[in-house]
Amino acid sequence: MKRVLLFGTVIMVALVMSPMASWAGPPPDVDAMIRGGLTDNYKGENVLTPGSPISQQTARARTRIGRSANFQIKAENNDDLSDTFSVDGCGSSPGFKVTYKEGGVNFTDEVKDGSHTQFIPAMDFNDDLRLKIEVKDSADVGDIKKCKVVFESDNDSDEDTVRAKLKVKAG
Repeated sequence: MKRVLLFGTVIMVALVMSPMASWAGPPPDVDAMIRGGLTDNYKGENVLTPGSPISQQTARARTRIGRSANFQIKAENNDDLSDTFSVDGCGSSPGFKVTYKEGGVNFTDEVKDGSHTQFIPAMDFNDDLRLKIEVKDSADVGDIKKCKVVFESDNDSDEDTVRAKLKVKAG
């Protein structure tokens, strides 16, 4: 708080730094966030990659063989213009099956090949993308699946990445 004396009147001026103020230039259009597993709150709000460690945008989970972990991914449009974001995410790998759904519709193939898009109005968000990682019987206790999901603005190529990290536990 800073005090300013103006013609005998004390005016209190609050100096508040918004998280958006830390960027040089205008804020990026896209801000991706993730929650699920061990994370109830979204990770990654106003934290952007590249530029910040991916660990700040990682939701973690642990589950047993034969079970799955679910993550919810939110993309926010920080621009004054509506935008379409391309979504590109990881796929299945030995021991793990990955699926993506939006509005109950399976978009796994489109997300894996980077052709899935989300239209988001200006200054709005979409929080309906679901990532599910199933642990197959072929997985071993201690195995880890890291799954990055990248959102890229079609307006200006700004991008942001979130990550789900699943560890297989005994049980």
